[in-house]
Amino acid sequence: MRTDDASLRALYATLMAKRRPAAPPSVTVEQVHSLATGVAVAGDREALLDQVLSHPDTARELQFFMDLPREAPARRVWFRSPGTLALAAGLLLAVGFGLRQLTTPRAADVMRSDAAEVTLRAPSGDTIAGGSVKFVWDAISGASSYALEVTRDDGTLVASATTSDTTATATVSAGALRWWVTATLDDGTTRRSAPRPLPVR
Repeated sequence: MRTDDASLRALYATLMAKRRPAAPPSVTVEQVHSLATGVAVAGDREALLDQVLSHPDTARELQFFMDLPREAPARRVWFRSPGTLALAAGLLLAVGFGLRQLTTPRAADVMRSDAAEVTLRAPSGDTIAGGSVKFVWDAISGASSYALEVTRDDGTLVASATTSDTTATATVSAGALRWWVTATLDDGTTRRSAPRPLPVR
């Protein structure tokens, strides 16, 4: 079946001629066509669809348009709605924003990528006695300094130290503690270890 503009105009005339006087006067063939092809329509789309399906003439027209071949030309100037271009632009913006969200790392993800780059050695995580404790970790290439932090579970800072070495000594008291090390590289970026539990009796 040919579905170019000339053919569609002929079909339009035929459909209008077949409409009985009782057909809903407020529903145009253009609106029926928009419903069938998914083109945006003004007003409440669901209400318009109910109105179309409630009358045999308009319901038949809807089915007719839905049965047209899918390869029919998309450009039909006499059916084009002013909102079509706005709808397309909105879809493009939404897709572009979604791709940006997928490809742009969040700050929290950046922190997690640094989480395991400093390897902690001692204490191992077993319960230790309170007092002076020696903390040990592995060196990483390009690090100019290391910052040790020891905190309680509620985030209260217990001890801290900054050194260019891979060991530091701090005094701790009894409690459920945790510790980690943050390395500062020559280029100013940082790498951080995963926090390790430090139970102290």
